[in-house]
Amino acid sequence: MSDTPAPSPLTPSRREVLAGIAGTAALALSPLDAVAAALKDLKPLLAASQRLTGIPLDLSYLDIGQIVWNTMRRSHGEAPLVRLLAVVNGAPEGSDLAPLLRRHDLLPIAQELTSLWYTGSTARKGRNGGTALFYNDALMWRSCAFTKPPATCGGPFGYWENPYAPAGADDRI
Repeated sequence: MSDTPAPSPLTPSRREVLAGIAGTAALALSPLDAVAAALKDLKPLLAASQRLTGIPLDLSYLDIGQIVWNTMRRSHGEAPLVRLLAVVNGAPEGSDLAPLLRRHDLLPIAQELTSLWYTGSTARKGRNGGTALFYNDALMWRSCAFTKPPATCGGPFGYWENPYAPAGADDRI
C-alpha cells in the first residue's frame, strides 16, 4: 500500500497521454482506403458465414474474418470461395442451403468454412494435425453459453462456488 495519492480522474497519467499520442499517430498514418476496402471485401464473407453458422456476425468479426478468408483461400483458391459466397448470399432467405451447395459442388468447402468458424482451427490430416488460429474467439464458445474457453476467467474469484444460473435467470424470479 502506498501513501502516494491516486491521480485525479480529470488529470491523465503520463502513460495515458503517451498512449493517446501513439494511437493518434497510428490512426493518422493508417490508410483509410485500405480499411474501407477490407471492410467492403469481407462483408460478403461475414454475411455468408452468418447464414452458414446461424450466429450473427457483425463488424467486430472483421479481424477473424480476414484470418478465415486467408486460411480458406490458401486451401482452396479464391475462385471457389467467391463462388461459395455468391451462392450462399444469393440464396433466398430461409432456404435449405445443403442441396443448393451440393448442386454447385460447394458443400465440402462450406462445411470446412463452418468448421473453421466454430472451432477456430484448421482440420489438417497428418502428423502435425490442425492449427489453432483463433480458439478463444471461435463460435463454439458463443453457441455453448454454459462454458468458456479454458484459462479464460468466468468471473470474480470464487465464482465457481455458486450454482450455474443462465443469463437473465435473476430477471424471471
